[in-house]
Amino acid sequence: TAYAKVLSIVSTKNDANSDFLFISGRYELDKLPQIEINDDEYAKYKSIFNENSKNRVDLTGIPTITIDPDNARDFDDALSIVEKKYGYDLYIHIADVSTYVKEGDPIDICAKERANSYYFPEKVFHMLPEILSTDLCSLVPNKDRLALTLKVEIDANCSIVNYAFFESIINSDKRFTYTEVSSILKKLNSNSFEDSLNMLNELTSALKIKRLNDGLSFAHHEVIFTKDRKNNYNPLTIKKDEDSHKIVEECMLLANKIAAKEIVDLNKDSNRSGLFRNHDIPDQKNEDYIKDIIAKFSRAKPDTRRLTTKSINEFLNYYHGTDLYNIISMLFIRKMQKAFYSTYSIGHYGLGFDEYTHFTSPIRRYSDLIVHRIIKKRFRNFNTLSDSIIFCNSGELKAKQASRDYTKIKSLRWLKKQENKILHGIITNIKPSQITLCEISTETTGYIETRTLPRDRYNLSSNKLTLLGKFSNNRYDVGKKIDIKIAKIDLLNQHVTFTLQ
Repeated sequence: TAYAKVLSIVSTKNDANSDFLFISGRYELDKLPQIEINDDEYAKYKSIFNENSKNRVDLTGIPTITIDPDNARDFDDALSIVEKKYGYDLYIHIADVSTYVKEGDPIDICAKERANSYYFPEKVFHMLPEILSTDLCSLVPNKDRLALTLKVEIDANCSIVNYAFFESIINSDKRFTYTEVSSILKKLNSNSFEDSLNMLNELTSALKIKRLNDGLSFAHHEVIFTKDRKNNYNPLTIKKDEDSHKIVEECMLLANKIAAKEIVDLNKDSNRSGLFRNHDIPDQKNEDYIKDIIAKFSRAKPDTRRLTTKSINEFLNYYHGTDLYNIISMLFIRKMQKAFYSTYSIGHYGLGFDEYTHFTSPIRRYSDLIVHRIIKKRFRNFNTLSDSIIFCNSGELKAKQASRDYTKIKSLRWLKKQENKILHGIITNIKPSQITLCEISTETTGYIETRTLPRDRYNLSSNKLTLLGKFSNNRYDVGKKIDIKIAKIDLLNQHVTFTLQ
């Protein structure tokens, strides 16, 4: 016989915050180390701004904007663009956190242990004290801010002529959301920054075309849950292939790529290590799976040659704009190696870059803060770098898992309310005992047990992409869209099973 007693009540059954409280408890987010800044310390950080405003490149006179999600809490990056005879001067301004947070001080130690910020609709667990994250370091509009700026001179062929990192002071003129920028680019609205946005769009379109000669182009759809007036959370798909997302993505990729090159150049004579973001090639088993998928949908024999990014992109482009495009992208991403931080560079397969790092988000990622210090030549204790990278890798994993679990619970709650409705799913994997599929509205992974299929003797194809009934010719293929209904939802174990409709 077992006995137990209630120690505390986390929430009531109908508490709208119960899912958030469950996730924050599971990952012990409230137990993360934190430091509060009192009034005296706030005055100290204000003085840091005043002291460091001198002897910097003053860029407050050039038009500068930020582009972020509607619900952004902090602003790491801002952009400026100036048209030149040879092409463009592109300025990528990144919050200069390293001027405020010194290596080895209490806030820095705390930030290293947290490694990441955690974002939820109910609450944000900032990596840095909130007064730094959302105020002094954040590139909020109409306020002078310290930045580490990357100026890139780009010619008419979109080739980099020159670049330079330097400390600056900037003033963001306007905070744009992705939605607002998309509306302006589609000429649905006008704005005084229309010329700058059109130049950024033209430049980043060309940069993306060049990048995709060597890198992959996956769908970047994201499902988030928004709360209505009745405290119900409903799924909303954010399609990140809009031009507004592309502007930010290509500028940040360019900055991260150049930052990695800068680290390599700085350390080549000193034999010092750096901080890099690596992504290895797929292993043979996963490469074969991707080639089988391409062959299946292309109705061709699997290619025996080495898998190339070009062949993947050509295949994906054929399905662009369809539900299948996002699902196949998801399948391929799951078969890729996981990116990771390291002291050495092996390149980034997915992006097609020889070296890559994270530079553009020092407010919310500790890795980027380290990179700023290295580029400024102010990183002192290289012997601690490996230890810091362990925190960066584990913190990133924890943040992704927490976010994924939160979304999964919200998805299951929404699906629970659809129990008697016909839904749509796309088959993503097949085993003799079950079919795995992705429900389209929430992108939730669920299962159909093969014993619930129409009665038959089913055989799995040699490439494991097709389940075929021997007598009925019922056929279930990876990538096939099917009608489904909810069979059972297990919120505790975050599991859902479906039935065919």
